[in-house]
Amino acid sequence: MALLTYNTTVTLADGTKLAIGQLLGDGTDPTRDHQLPDGAVIAAINLAAPWPDEQAAYFRSISRFEAEWPLVECVVRARFVGDRITECGLGGVATVPLRMNAAESILTGASLSDEVIDRVATVCTDGASPLPETGYKVDLVKATVQETLERLRSTRE
Repeated sequence: MALLTYNTTVTLADGTKLAIGQLLGDGTDPTRDHQLPDGAVIAAINLAAPWPDEQAAYFRSISRFEAEWPLVECVVRARFVGDRITECGLGGVATVPLRMNAAESILTGASLSDEVIDRVATVCTDGASPLPETGYKVDLVKATVQETLERLRSTRE
């Protein structure tokens, strides 16, 4: 999630550069958790520097204390001018980490009011199509996004 939110790139041993989103794919192929070509080796991970005055928040919902794998996780990074967000990155949850572009569009230029936080959390569940046994995660996504944005807001207070 953090690598995706921070626009990380990877360099393969043959010199090919890939954005982390390209490496992860869009999650439509459930048989693969990455799109690394067969035989390819990652030689470097290139993490961009944080924005000046960046604020970030992370929260994960887990099923037990100190669980290794979150049920849902969210990373938000933002650059503020006053109380308004000028740039942001927000990651979501799926079979692979995904950017939440619609949520980022809502956040950019907005302040973190209760209404904005609720709207962003709702947008993050739009189009969700969970399997029957994972339907509970839709509400968990919304609650996790709300908690993360509230944590980000608390860094400003």
